[in-house]
Amino acid sequence: MTRSLPSTRPSSRFTRWLILVTLMAFCVLLSPGQASAQTLPVTGDSYTQQSAPTANTGSAGNLFVHGSTTADRNAYIEFSLTPLPAGLTSSNVAIATMKLYVNTVTTAGTFDVHLVTSAWNEKTITYNTAPTLGTLVTSAVPITASNAGGYVVINVNSAVQAWLSGTSNFGLALVPTSGSAINVAFDSKENGNTSHDGQIEVEVVSFGPQGPPGAPGAPGPAGPQGPAGPAGAAGAQGPVGPAGPAGSAGAAGAQGPAGPAGAQGPPGPPTLNLKQLKLALQQFYRQDFSVGNEPVAAAFDGTHMWVANWAQNYVTELNASDGSFVRTVTVGNNPYGIAFDGSNIWTANYTDGTVSEVRASDGTVQATIGVGPSPEGVTFDGANIWVANSGSTTVTKISAGGGGVVGTYAVGNNPQWISFDGANVWVANYSDGTVTELNASSGGVVNTVPTGAGAIRTAFDGANIWVANNSGGTVTEIRASDGSILNNFPFPNPSGVAFDGTHIWVSSNTASAVYELDPSSGATLATFGVFSAANMLAFDGASVWVLDFGSAQISKF
Repeated sequence: MTRSLPSTRPSSRFTRWLILVTLMAFCVLLSPGQASAQTLPVTGDSYTQQSAPTANTGSAGNLFVHGSTTADRNAYIEFSLTPLPAGLTSSNVAIATMKLYVNTVTTAGTFDVHLVTSAWNEKTITYNTAPTLGTLVTSAVPITASNAGGYVVINVNSAVQAWLSGTSNFGLALVPTSGSAINVAFDSKENGNTSHDGQIEVEVVSFGPQGPPGAPGAPGPAGPQGPAGPAGAAGAQGPVGPAGPAGSAGAAGAQGPAGPAGAQGPPGPPTLNLKQLKLALQQFYRQDFSVGNEPVAAAFDGTHMWVANWAQNYVTELNASDGSFVRTVTVGNNPYGIAFDGSNIWTANYTDGTVSEVRASDGTVQATIGVGPSPEGVTFDGANIWVANSGSTTVTKISAGGGGVVGTYAVGNNPQWISFDGANVWVANYSDGTVTELNASSGGVVNTVPTGAGAIRTAFDGANIWVANNSGGTVTEIRASDGSILNNFPFPNPSGVAFDGTHIWVSSNTASAVYELDPSSGATLATFGVFSAANMLAFDGASVWVLDFGSAQISKF
């Protein structure tokens, strides 16, 4: 008798089942991870300047980057990595970009971004104590005039990946590209006007635990019969057995569940700046608030409006949002000009020949410093306070950080007011009918421009200097870059001039009115009155404030 060959069906069925399970597991392993974005906030920012090597600017509203052989400025920004998920590695970062708001562009150019390789603090960093720089992250980032008022986005992927790989996070430095004369100001986290903090946005991919594989499916049906082997010796015919039924196809196993996503945190409460608050309350009308007698000038500190009261030897502090009274602070005799340096209020005391430094947070008088005779105008250049001594032909420069007099510089006769354009200071000389342009670093005269009789007030609009010529009855527009006179617009005895970010405002102490101008044409867009003696003007980022010298009040529009 001959024996039949053994069937191959059980072995083929097991092989096909094993291949199916292997392919299912491989597909699960190849499933891509979900992507998500994380925002890294600024924890510290400041800038250093070669011309003031011991000055700290950690509380300033802008971060300057300036390429100059004598007045270089570098900006430093530190970011928190806390928002990134625990266990994140550099391989999980798809792209990281730094986003900065460009406040003003004085000179176009390029800058580089470096890793910072040693510790620093925004409250103590100076040019002399600046941290060391390391690897170049991004080179030759271009800045043009068209960037002003918008954001610039910079690839910092290598920096974030380096921090996640163990490199210490001391932040990034913005440095002028070698040979570039760039002069640009970015918003810092302390900026109370536009309030556009810097940030890094990180796109995270392929992060989170892999879900478990699904259960294997049931075995599939038997495959076809293999080919017959060679015929054996003929034997006796055996009985034919019944054919077995074919097995049904097994269902595919279910996909294993994805790992749980973390819950979204609740949104924080909205924070309204002054402009948003004004829009929300629909406050498009005049509001009058009482201050001291003969208010002559005002300055905004990001939250409060400070008013110099000529006749009462004190300054009044009001809440800028609603005009409510905060306090009065006694300074010197006949306070006139007033300015804010990021931390302190400075007043020029006309009769005393001094300036007072007042801490804005609590109204404490920190210092009284002698300057020239009859000081009037005051301005801040990012590191120093400049004072126009109207009883002479000089201006005085004071270090805002240390409070000492840096120098005294010659200008025209009877200097009244002073403004800073990001590189130079401009002084209105009343008796000469001129403005003098000084280099803010050296104090040297850059230009002297004749404007009109009784040059009394100045303002800077980001590109041009505006001069109110009181007895000449004109307002002069000067291109700051080269001192060219662009326009002369007639106004009755202009006594003040200010810029609100879009329009120029001019006050007249004889017409008892305030005018809103289109700076491109000089056309009067609106006229506001009536005032006893409209004197100086101030802007808080949302509203224009008018000092009414004859009525002991300040008006908000």
